[in-house]
Amino acid sequence: MLRATGLIRSLIRKTSRHFTKLSCNSSSSQASETIQENMDFPFLEDSRSIATIRESKIFFIIRGLPGSGKSYLAKSIKDKYESTSQLLSADHYGIIPKVKEPVLKQYEKFDHRIEGYCKEGTNVIVIDDTNHDKERLDYLFDTADKYQYSVLIVEPKTEWKMDCKTLVEKSHWDPSVEVVEKMKLSFEEPLLPLYFGWFLSKDSSQELQLKRKHFLETLGKSSFFRKNVKQFLPVGANKEKLDLDKYFCRRPNILHCTTKFCDYGNAEGAEEYAASEAVNKFYSKAFRLTISALFVTSKTAGAQVELSSEQLELWPKEEEEEVAKSNESLSSGSRAHITLATAEGVQYVQTGLDLLRFVRMEEAGNKGDKMGEICEGTVHYFNEDMWMLYLTNKIHVNALFSGFYGKERQESNIEKSCFIF
Repeated sequence: MLRATGLIRSLIRKTSRHFTKLSCNSSSSQASETIQENMDFPFLEDSRSIATIRESKIFFIIRGLPGSGKSYLAKSIKDKYESTSQLLSADHYGIIPKVKEPVLKQYEKFDHRIEGYCKEGTNVIVIDDTNHDKERLDYLFDTADKYQYSVLIVEPKTEWKMDCKTLVEKSHWDPSVEVVEKMKLSFEEPLLPLYFGWFLSKDSSQELQLKRKHFLETLGKSSFFRKNVKQFLPVGANKEKLDLDKYFCRRPNILHCTTKFCDYGNAEGAEEYAASEAVNKFYSKAFRLTISALFVTSKTAGAQVELSSEQLELWPKEEEEEVAKSNESLSSGSRAHITLATAEGVQYVQTGLDLLRFVRMEEAGNKGDKMGEICEGTVHYFNEDMWMLYLTNKIHVNALFSGFYGKERQESNIEKSCFIF
């Protein structure tokens, strides 16, 4: 009798486990279908964005709470870019999501592999982790910047991504609701970059830097520039030794066209801009920027960018308001530019200020003096240190709209080739 009772209990347990497994598989299948419905990201669906990413160096940071669908999203990105991508998942290193990420042996191995792929120049690197801890994020941002990767921070769009009870049910780590609720606090604060902007693809950056070098070398050797070179020389220096390409010795790690300086959320209007419909719509989307001119002053070398109506949707509205208050007739996006290089000790923000000097003079009817034709364009001389090359054929570059999240670079990134008189 006792033996029969034991057999019945054993059968009940096995049957219960069988139905539980079927239920879990059914729920998992339904969850996958739901996640697929929320995968409308430009980097997965937009052909131009996909093509631009393939010619770039992109560092995807997948961010989300346990059970939110981030691993599915990470795998989808890996599958989209196939052999040109590498996926690193914290799960595979046995790293359990916690409120405060400790320094673990698993992270040492994880980070060693990240740096390895960066050194190899892997086209697309996908980091699948909760990525909620500030110190952890700072490490990833610095690593991406060190190896000249553009960062895309991506979160799942699942309906339950902030529903702690549902997240606990879906997470294979089986965290407590209390732990997930504490982790959730990190996701309620906006993660804002130093600045938003369009970041040029690796291929477009290389092409534009070659044009910069050719322009500076050709302009520097021209007779008309040599006659008006004093603003580029210290007192008593020999103008024959001036090398413009070496004179402009500070160069951005990644060429970009800034839209909004956010200072990680400290700048006025930063949170409103980050939450705007345009930013949410176009984040991670590729654009084709048009360059109409290259320019040089004694402080900066840059490229003037003409923005399309769609691109102007991302231009800060407060800048238009400031122009209106000043009674200037400058059009929206007049400051749009790409910093190619600056002289020693000159900050990159100066390039936009220099461009506005040109624009204001043009608006006042001063087009400068036509000096000659070089580099498939016409050079105009405005005053002692202002030179503009109007391009006969405009340059088009591919760029992704994203943010720069790393530390602001100071003088440490001055090229060793700085020209010394």
